[in-house]
Amino acid sequence: MSAFRNRLLCFFLCSFWLAQQAALADVEQQDQFGKNTKPKLEIAPYLWAPTIEGRLNFGEVAVNLSLPPVELASDLNGGFMGAGRLTKDNAFLIGEALWLDYENEAFEPFFNQEVHTQLGFAQVAAGWRFDQGGHRWTLAPYVGVQHVNLTSDIRGSLGSLSLNEQWTSPAIGGIAEAHITSRLSLSAKADYADHFSDGRLLSLFGVVNYAFSEDVTVSLGYRWAEGKLKGAEDFVLDLDAAGPVAGVRWQVF
Repeated sequence: MSAFRNRLLCFFLCSFWLAQQAALADVEQQDQFGKNTKPKLEIAPYLWAPTIEGRLNFGEVAVNLSLPPVELASDLNGGFMGAGRLTKDNAFLIGEALWLDYENEAFEPFFNQEVHTQLGFAQVAAGWRFDQGGHRWTLAPYVGVQHVNLTSDIRGSLGSLSLNEQWTSPAIGGIAEAHITSRLSLSAKADYADHFSDGRLLSLFGVVNYAFSEDVTVSLGYRWAEGKLKGAEDFVLDLDAAGPVAGVRWQVF
């Protein structure tokens, strides 16, 4: 997995560097669609199937976690994953939301106790897109804010534990995209949120996009995320999640 992750990171860095060089070479080039164009709104529900590995410390309890996608999906009560983007000329707003409701009546890592966990993630950011080479290469840095909410109840013969933690922090990132043909493109995205003394979150992913029409594009790729979050009562969550991701992007207007 680490070798694939290194290749993914290399792809993003190469895309970022090439797009940056194009932007520096021709920073005065105007958008080929002109200024004062109409705003464009896109929504993109997606499915990410990661393998989750890591460690959780809560007081005197310390457990190792290892959840493959099939096991994770089998115990989900519900969930949602989606993103959106609003663009006007070269300025853009992006947002992403993820919510999972997980319940396992005999969770083995927690000594077969009953576990009910809800995880919420949201990010909103604004940025500027640099288009070069007739829009064949684009680079879009952005800044924003990220919020994570985690609630968990653990009950069983060993007692009970309840957790309700929230983290909010600034985030930075960038999107690099290469248009291979009029329908086929490659995209890489990275963002980082520093929760200061409470931890950090890093996410990288690369996808292949195919436009079936002007309004509908499908994407297939791979996403890796790493995070370490700290809370009250010596709570520490240190996770690594990686797996395939697939989605559909629809242009609303």
